[in-house]
Amino acid sequence: MSLNFTIKRFFTIGTQGGQFMKKFYKKATVKKLENPVHNKHLYGVFLDGKLIRTPLKNKLALPTYELAFAIAHEFNMQNEYLKPATMPITSISRTTVDMDIQENIRQHIEDSVNQFVRNDTILFREEGKLGVIQNEKLNPVIEYVNKLMNIKLQPTDSLFSRELEDIEIQNIQKYIASKDNWTLMAIEQATVNTKSTCLGVSLINGFLSIEQALEYSRLEENFQIEQFGMVEGSHDLEENTTLLNISTAKLFSYLANL
Repeated sequence: MSLNFTIKRFFTIGTQGGQFMKKFYKKATVKKLENPVHNKHLYGVFLDGKLIRTPLKNKLALPTYELAFAIAHEFNMQNEYLKPATMPITSISRTTVDMDIQENIRQHIEDSVNQFVRNDTILFREEGKLGVIQNEKLNPVIEYVNKLMNIKLQPTDSLFSRELEDIEIQNIQKYIASKDNWTLMAIEQATVNTKSTCLGVSLINGFLSIEQALEYSRLEENFQIEQFGMVEGSHDLEENTTLLNISTAKLFSYLANL
């Protein structure tokens, strides 16, 4: 059984019915690659001397030693069984490597980020005390993104946000298209998990901290919890999942651009 097949199977079965693959290697290491096929693919991650490959059979090669080391660390921290949920940096890196090699993947990622902007969740306002909190916390983020992308997003108390002008749509697409694959992947992960391109971009750019991005993505939920209490096992699980995923996106972006 090839290492590539084993790794692919590991990430597949690890999310099905609580099944986990038994650890099949002793040690993960990092080595600088000779004659890399891509200028961002400089450091490889090896399991017992064998280079890991992605689901599309590309070499798992990273732009910085630090990012490669983080992936090797995730593999080395596994015990008797491999648990994909404890290897978030590995997961996001595999997709990004494939995106570097196969350009059609990038368009799907760009579309994923762009689709959130038109009806970005932080644009919508509630009445009363919650609306005041939303204005205080979210309006500065909207202003930041408007300046960054040269657009005119506006808060609304309607069910629908303002229709963007063609030039605004072009400016958004231009901004997203300007990002390298590694930064784009981080933005996409942050965007999907906060349900907001504004929060995703602001987090990865450093305008917001991880704690702020998490809080701002959950203003309505947290307000409801203050009023009616938390449903344990639901609200807390969702919050922890979001925190893990946006923290991974931020760390991934940082390590990939050292």
